[in-house]
Amino acid sequence: MTVKLLRRLSIAVCALWAWSVTAAETGPANAIERVEYSQLSGQTLVKVTLRNPLDRVPSSFTVSNPSRIAFDFPDTANASGAGVQDAGVGSLRSINVVQAMSRTRLVLNLTRPSRYEQRLDGRQLFISLSDEGAVAAVAAAQPRIAVAPPSAPGAVPAINNLDFQASSSDLAIIKLDLTEPGALLDVKQRGSGLVLTFLTAELPERLEKRLDVRDFGTPVVTLTANRSGSGSQIILTNRGDWDYNLRQVDSSVVLEVRRITADPTSLANTKQVQGKVVSFNFTQPVPVSQMIGLFQDITGFNFVIMPGVTGEIQSLKMDNTPVNVAIDVIARMYGLGFRRYGDVVMVGKADDLAKYDKDERERAAALASVDPIEQESIKVRYRPAAEIVQALMGGTDSSQGTGTGQGGSGATPPGGGNAPPPQVGSGGQAQAVSGATRSLISSRGAISHDSVTNTIFVEETKAQLERIRERVSILDRPVRQVMIEARIVSVKDDYSRTLGAKLNFLRIPGNAAVSGTNPMSARVPSTITGTYGTGSQMHVSGGFDASAGAQAGDMMFSLFNKNQTRLLNLEISASETDNALKGVASPKVITQDGRQASITAGQNICFQLSGGINGPTTSCIDAATKLDVTPRINPDGKISLKINVNKGEPAANAGGVVTTNKREIKTNVVVENGGTLMLGGVFEDSTTNNEDKVPLLGDLPVVGHLFKQNLKQRNRAELLIFITPRIVTEELTLQ
Repeated sequence: MTVKLLRRLSIAVCALWAWSVTAAETGPANAIERVEYSQLSGQTLVKVTLRNPLDRVPSSFTVSNPSRIAFDFPDTANASGAGVQDAGVGSLRSINVVQAMSRTRLVLNLTRPSRYEQRLDGRQLFISLSDEGAVAAVAAAQPRIAVAPPSAPGAVPAINNLDFQASSSDLAIIKLDLTEPGALLDVKQRGSGLVLTFLTAELPERLEKRLDVRDFGTPVVTLTANRSGSGSQIILTNRGDWDYNLRQVDSSVVLEVRRITADPTSLANTKQVQGKVVSFNFTQPVPVSQMIGLFQDITGFNFVIMPGVTGEIQSLKMDNTPVNVAIDVIARMYGLGFRRYGDVVMVGKADDLAKYDKDERERAAALASVDPIEQESIKVRYRPAAEIVQALMGGTDSSQGTGTGQGGSGATPPGGGNAPPPQVGSGGQAQAVSGATRSLISSRGAISHDSVTNTIFVEETKAQLERIRERVSILDRPVRQVMIEARIVSVKDDYSRTLGAKLNFLRIPGNAAVSGTNPMSARVPSTITGTYGTGSQMHVSGGFDASAGAQAGDMMFSLFNKNQTRLLNLEISASETDNALKGVASPKVITQDGRQASITAGQNICFQLSGGINGPTTSCIDAATKLDVTPRINPDGKISLKINVNKGEPAANAGGVVTTNKREIKTNVVVENGGTLMLGGVFEDSTTNNEDKVPLLGDLPVVGHLFKQNLKQRNRAELLIFITPRIVTEELTLQ
């Protein structure tokens, strides 16, 4: 009996030992031992110490509202002994470590979206958060991993699919699939809408569209996807009160837009309040100052009561009222106001507070009048120093550059009011413009510039210098450039219709915006026809058609996208080879965004006129074709063109007076980057006198007229102007 009992006990002990070994073997192979954080050189550093080294960096994803970054550690336990750590360093608010089964998730709660980078060093994982101000604009933080996942060399992220879903009447879901992870994403709230900008992800032409989704009943009304430079934009137009949540996991981006339902029990015409809920029931009169002291105990703020606060509350009964609402109601009843300075709140009559604010402004102005004057030189990198000086002085610069962008364009800083006229040093040439915005140069300050070194010299107080530096940093930005390729050809009147029929095959529906005037004719300009729908660009016909004859003075134009531009250039080159048209000029010019570029092709025609006793005089008329183009790059990557075409030619000489026929086209049009605008309606009339005669017999006197005839032929040609704007990029510069 004893032997059997011992045998059973030994079997049980062995089974228990085997179960413990198996449990130990099946447990997590790794563990997080410590999570530490610090701040170095403008970056927040999070150090995660593990029991064993990691083979690769953990997978991660970001959430933009609220701002969070999550890291997943598979087959890892939480041995740190802490679930939540309050940080309060840089953009890091707190750290959460949560274990579920054999997986542990590390969550970094942020005060604002930040970029992050992971780096492995033995048993330690370092996560660095960038706290720079420029990064704060990026609403969806993107990882920059030291050990990057394998990807195709030189792969460029692109949007592969765009899907809109209405989960319910209160929730809209926009899903985007990328070909590669790691695309930089920027999300901004613009008015009542939302703008997602992929800085490095391209949008294929098949996804460039505009969707009207108002019938789904979600907060989203329209969704527009278009290209923006080297990236793309997703623009949402919303309605009502809404909030959004953005998630990005690897190559998938999910945006949720949810409707916010107002609480029907909230007070009307009051802002949404947050805070503690209080209840009062006072049947006896309570002094207002004593009531404010009670709020001090509830809110935790330090209240300072001015002497003018008097009066009593006869009775007060509030049930489950937010403390913000209670304070606001009492303040309105007794004409009180508040001024907050950190955790100190000053309470007083509204009139007393207004007088206090006025005294503070006068005191600050008095102190500013005795502040020491400091000197500083500011190096301007991109714009002319004279333009920056004029903008700082509240002036508007109306100078315009031509060709490669020499000259200036206006830059007006925000602000208002009047300021004493500043002093301008001998090196500066800018003059303040009356009625312009407020100058940043005070009556004690002085400003000048040196055009050789492009440097601004400022003498101002320390506070004013800080404002000037901030304004210069806003104004002194690199300006994008546009290459304008113009092609001016002369086409015979009969062949222009044939060319119009050929170009009609290139027409596709799309979006276009055209406006202009046609002073070449007293009649109404030709009708603009076309469809307005989805696509890349629309062909707009203003009379250049095979079925309708063009009349002198009519303005004609067509738009072609960048794919059709290649076919258009081939057709023009082939027609020029067949002598069907004549190339007048093919200039190319580069100008800055918003600066005017001028192109002139033609010659001056000179006449000799009788000058009486002084002898004959020579007069010249400008008969050249002049093209002025001012490009403006739109946020969606398209280019707005302000165009002015002038064509002058001499008219008949009547009574010794030389007159000029002038033709002019003014228009504003939006063209796709790399697309082409064709302008027509400028005609040239010429007359040639030819003599056809029989050899020898036609030269005989008197009877020779019987063997010859004079032919008078009128020739009419139309000038067609093709304008192709392209945004200058590094690739275009190399070409």
